[in-house]
Amino acid sequence: MPFKLKFSNFSIGALNRQNSAPAKLNSEKIIRINHNNNNINNSIVLDFKKFCKKLEEITNKEESLKGISLNVFHTRVFPVYPELASRIYALFCRVSGHKGNGPIAASSFLQVAEKFMNIMSDEKQTELYLKMYAEENLSEIKKDNFQKLAILSHTVALDHYPEGPRCCAKTRETLATLANAAFHGKEVLSLSYLAHWVTENSPRLLLGLHRYVVHHLNTSYRTIDQPLSSGPQNEENMDLGTPVLESEPHFPDNEEAKPLPLSEVWLLAVSLPKLYIQPSVIHSPSSSSGLASLDSQGIIARFLGTICPSHWTPLYNSNNHGLGANRFLTHVLNYRGPTLTFIRGEGDVEFCIGSTDEWKETHMYWGKEDCIVLQTKPLFHIIERGPKLMYLNTGIRGYPLGLRAGLDPRKPTLSINSGFTQVEFKAIPYPLFSVEVWGCGTSQSREAQLDIKKWQVKQAERQRQVKLSAADWVDHPDRYLLELGGRTTYNEQGT
Repeated sequence: MPFKLKFSNFSIGALNRQNSAPAKLNSEKIIRINHNNNNINNSIVLDFKKFCKKLEEITNKEESLKGISLNVFHTRVFPVYPELASRIYALFCRVSGHKGNGPIAASSFLQVAEKFMNIMSDEKQTELYLKMYAEENLSEIKKDNFQKLAILSHTVALDHYPEGPRCCAKTRETLATLANAAFHGKEVLSLSYLAHWVTENSPRLLLGLHRYVVHHLNTSYRTIDQPLSSGPQNEENMDLGTPVLESEPHFPDNEEAKPLPLSEVWLLAVSLPKLYIQPSVIHSPSSSSGLASLDSQGIIARFLGTICPSHWTPLYNSNNHGLGANRFLTHVLNYRGPTLTFIRGEGDVEFCIGSTDEWKETHMYWGKEDCIVLQTKPLFHIIERGPKLMYLNTGIRGYPLGLRAGLDPRKPTLSINSGFTQVEFKAIPYPLFSVEVWGCGTSQSREAQLDIKKWQVKQAERQRQVKLSAADWVDHPDRYLLELGGRTTYNEQGT
């Protein structure tokens, strides 16, 4: 029997009458917002046309050539990153059909740049940047070139780190794990396949780089006449999404207890679900108030600077706190926020488990949609993701003991035994070397956990200092235990 959907005329009419006034107000508000956005877009386009005109004038003045030259584009737009400037310029020439070594026509440059800055899907955006490093046919890319692109994106992010420019000695080593996982032992891949793989395993790998490029293409008009700069520019509101690692002062200074490398933190930040990044909203760019009074540079900066970085807090490190289920529970329980657990085994094998909820002991699997399991070494890739992925049981009899993660309860992808001595990945055992847990929630999550710990310590102290009267001691269980051991007389005054 076919399914028929019936509507009630009365309910629809009543709903229309109830919502008619708000709908009118909403439509008026939408018209005003759209009008403001159109004015903003027109202002940005107008400024960008002036910018192209200015680049053309500088090329003509300095090189006596018509169009926009690579040297002018590099020195005036991307003075800090010459390779980025040359790759973008070469892509603009390819797409526009420009041939030869001379400058690209300003009209062609403007046409390609406007398409470049249009809103596009994540996969299309990734594919666009891969084309910058692709072979001449624009359909294949080499492994070394992909790694260069990943290093460039990482470098731009750390140059705009929230606490000032940073560098990481393990950048190449970390990003090699990503390239090796993507290429599966091959040296060349099709560009479309690689774009899809990156979207699935590291969806925001090139997002920060794209933000930086769009920001400069839209705002360099304001600074084009200023003296040339060869060092990193101190730009406000250019957080590119790298979390800040909190430190614990009581951690000893030993080699094994050093915090996560910044390159690994960045790679995780561009790969994990946004829940683990936890951005703090400063202001909403969609708010219509104040937008009309901003120039195009202020608007772009405001859209790019709507979040401040998250802070990852260390909760447990087995190299400092001891390796064991009891130590893990002591430091991790009652933290009411998402966490990342790093599990390291023999042979430089490392995994990461992302938990959406606070850790809890139960015989049931738990967790929301953004629970995730990754392998971070020797290959970086996402293994599994989905709800009810987490399992922790150290004392409930009749059920498997230990820590588990996986969508199939009968065959968990990753597991640690109850003694915290062995980690098993897809039925392959490794001796467990260390476990590290970082909290990815707000500062209030950590403060609440510490408050609970303080309360538990106070309760334990109270129970130790229980005072018994002579009447209470007569029927106390400890008295019968002592008598069973042979003691039959007591000093009741001392009691």
